[in-house]
Formats: sequence, C-alpha cells, structure tokens
Amino acid sequence: VTADAECQGARRNETLDSRAGACPAVTDGGYGLALLGGPPGAGRYDALLGACPKGSCIDGGTDDSRRDFAARRGLCRLLVTGDTMALHMATAFGIPVVALFGPTSLAEIWVYGNGHKIGAEERDCLCCYSRCDKHPDCMVSIPMPGVKQAVLDLLD
Repeated sequence: VTADAECQGARRNETLDSRAGACPAVTDGGYGLALLGGPPGAGRYDALLGACPKGSCIDGGTDDSRRDFAARRGLCRLLVTGDTMALHMATAFGIPVVALFGPTSLAEIWVYGNGHKIGAEERDCLCCYSRCDKHPDCMVSIPMPGVKQAVLDLLD
C-alpha cells in the first residue's frame, strides 16, 4: 500500500480511513503488507502507519531516493495506490496494481490487463483535478469491499 501524497497537479486528498481500510484486505488474507511512501507525503504516511493495526505493516519509510523508491516498488507482489508516481512505476514494471481514483481520471490510466481500477462512488465533481475542500472527499467513497476483492483476485 502506498501512502504517496500530493504530486504535481490535482491534490490527492485521500483521508487516512480510505487508505487504512485497504490494510485488512491484505492482512486478513494472510499476506504481508509493506507501507511505502515518498517525501511529499511523509506526514500523512506517519499518520497512516499509526492507523494500521499494530504489527500488520512493514514500515518502508519515505526518504528514499527516486532510484530506491522505484526499487522498493519493484519488490512488491501487488501495489494498492492512488494516481501517483508509484502507480505509473508499477504499470511500467508489470506489477499488479489496484488503482484508486477520485479527483483524477480513471479513464486516462491503463493498467495493461495487470490490475484493477476502482473509482469513487458517483459524485458530480469526480475527475475535477482540483484542490478539494469537500468533506468527506471523494476518496472516502471508494468501496472498500471492492478494493478487498480486487486485492484478493490479484493475489490468488
């Protein structure tokens, strides 16, 4: 699971609950979980790590160089992420991915038959590419049962 925060352009305003909700999908299936992030999301990463059930995550840190950032993603069997640099690396490396979308366009991203794209529940503002101040934001409406099923489909 990545905890990458903001990239150029749209603000990925995921709440901690929307990402932490993906943790049981992995750990309940008996799989290990590594939490990986990048420098822009270090504060949110620390909060997400604290929100994961104790002992359920390997702390992958947020201070890697870009080369190490890419190398750590290359070691993953599956990546659950938003529309971040990690998503694009996963698709380039051929790593199965469960990609979560809200403020960015799910139609513009390809997983090349190697994953699932899951969008936020219908709202009039999806794919807005804006710095959203709505509460709750669209990422909260991503159905966690769908994320869990996508993870299990790709791991089995």
